[in-house]
Amino acid sequence: MKNKSHRNQRFVLLLFISMSYYAQSQNHATAIELLGGYSYRGIGFLANYNYHISGNQMVQGGVYFSYNSAEVKDNIEVPYNTFNVNIGYITNIYTSIRKTTKINAGGGGLLGYEEVNNGNILLENGALVLEQSKFIYGGFAFVELDFYINNDIGLILKLNEYYHVNSDLGKLSLFAGVGMRYFFF
Repeated sequence: MKNKSHRNQRFVLLLFISMSYYAQSQNHATAIELLGGYSYRGIGFLANYNYHISGNQMVQGGVYFSYNSAEVKDNIEVPYNTFNVNIGYITNIYTSIRKTTKINAGGGGLLGYEEVNNGNILLENGALVLEQSKFIYGGFAFVELDFYINNDIGLILKLNEYYHVNSDLGKLSLFAGVGMRYFFF
């Protein structure tokens, strides 16, 4: 009778351990991240949704917004805002032994809108703006460093390079930001 009781306890313990392991392995299935930081000659904000395909690969969709200024002829500054919708792929390139730090890299495509001088054709000094607000498209590449604070929250340092194929003011646009990532399940 005692052996049967011990077998049942071992079975329950084994079942509990396997369910705990499965739950932990599924913890990083989806996440959201919010970042703020430096954008080329301005500031930018980035919000992403990540879906893990496997432990080392993710699909990411997000929105990026930046306030910038561009220097044109004779040191004249032209303010412009960029709004992008990004979709891309991420892969893990390094994980620390304790899995508290990761380095990821990725890239993808973007569609967006570039608003020049808030839609005004004249600058404050009376100069005429020749560039026009328009829809933009292109691609992006990035590298990010993750520090896991606990099982649900991570600190992110991210470096993105956006390439806007048809932009008049900022074909290449850098974003360096810091933020938080929250894992849902």
